[in-house]
Amino acid sequence: MNWLILIIAGLCETAFAFCLGKTKLGIFVFHEPATFWRVFFLSTLILSIVGLKYVG
Repeated sequence: MNWLILIIAGLCETAFAFCLGKTKLGIFVFHEPATFWRVFFLSTLILSIVGLKYVG
């Protein structure tokens, strides 16, 4: 059962890294607008992951 949890955790971290990298790439390379809501939800995502790592 522990290996299943490790696989799920690895997939979640991979998805998080892909989402963060894709958004940063869009803002910095393709000059997409960094609106308030985009930065707000990106920081919420980051703070949520950090909070879950800190608690767990």
